[in-house]
Amino acid sequence: MTSDKGVLLVVGAGDRIYREMIFESLSALPIWLLTHHEPSWERPHILGSTVLPRLSTAQVSSRLDFLDPVVLGLAEQMPLSGVLTFEELYTPAVCRIADLLGLPNFGADAVENCRDKHRTRRLLAAAGLPQPQSEYAEDAAEAARLADRFGYPVVVKPRGLAGSIGVLLAANPAELSGALDIALAAAATGAQRHAGGVLVEQLIEGGEVSVDCAVVAGAVTPLFLAHKRVAGAPYFEEIGQLVNASDPLLAEPAIVRTLYRAHEVLGIHTGMTHTELKLTPEGPVIIEVNARTGGDLVPHTARGATGIDPALVAAQVATGTFAGAVASRHRVCASELVYPPRAGTIAEVVLPDPVAHPDLAAAVALVGPGDRVALPPEAYLDRCAYAITTGDDVESCVAALEAALHDLRVVLK
Repeated sequence: MTSDKGVLLVVGAGDRIYREMIFESLSALPIWLLTHHEPSWERPHILGSTVLPRLSTAQVSSRLDFLDPVVLGLAEQMPLSGVLTFEELYTPAVCRIADLLGLPNFGADAVENCRDKHRTRRLLAAAGLPQPQSEYAEDAAEAARLADRFGYPVVVKPRGLAGSIGVLLAANPAELSGALDIALAAAATGAQRHAGGVLVEQLIEGGEVSVDCAVVAGAVTPLFLAHKRVAGAPYFEEIGQLVNASDPLLAEPAIVRTLYRAHEVLGIHTGMTHTELKLTPEGPVIIEVNARTGGDLVPHTARGATGIDPALVAAQVATGTFAGAVASRHRVCASELVYPPRAGTIAEVVLPDPVAHPDLAAAVALVGPGDRVALPPEAYLDRCAYAITTGDDVESCVAALEAALHDLRVVLK
């Protein structure tokens, strides 16, 4: 993928904390960035940029005609070979742009099939795929009826958000009432087009994993599997992942069959996906399918374990040059995102000493003295630091991560 083959259009940069490493991976490619702000940290990694007007999340999701003259103007100036995003919010925009340019893409209907969680559930249910019992409730009375039918505890979630924002566990009717208020408030802020109600779902017990896949013309290639860890009950804040390049689950027939069938049912054509599943005694159960690569530290944990770079794979898929991905490393990599112990103001973040922790691949403070931090529902994804470790096996990698976290402290005033 060199400049004579065209420029890759990337929509949205995202948070530097998680995305700078992705842009570093792509920096050998000619990248043109569509963004809502003047580039800063992105500049060393891109050919150029176009700054778009800042729109509400509802407009970005639905009013996309403003992109047409921008994209067609760019196409007159340079050959555009592909378009992609690493941000959930911009997946509909990518489909619009790709359609304008005649480039293969996820498919606008398929993006909506993934972003609208109620639509996902209805399609998967019609195909008989394993998933939690789930219904859409427009008011508290309907939510209570559904919770009684499914049996407590239940999961309450917004219809169109990502990152577990506004997702809560309700163990009884009193908790259900509070969970509804919080989920509705989160949807009203970040998912207006899918606001007005919530999903009430059966709680599925079991270990949670995610599988990132590359999809080309409907053909699904699983790339890696991550074991997911959550904390902060009754919320589902994701705190870490573990990727084992030799994990047998990636080739587990039941998981592979479920993945292939879910992608087919949702109509996914070409792009990256991040599918979350619970592993139960009866087999894998689909929690959700996302029209993008895994977020947070998933790409970096995967690369550390397997050598497969999801950012480069996404670029290859978008430009029609993907020819498969083979692990070049066979290690284990684990990451953890550290949250504050409570709401407050940061005094300091103490990081582990790399000399004392030879298996520490990275330890980064995400906040500094004076920064205000909080926990849900006041704030979501309000992380203070992260650590990543590697090892030759799961046990040594986890032990190294636990040791590093023991020496990582978030001190509040």
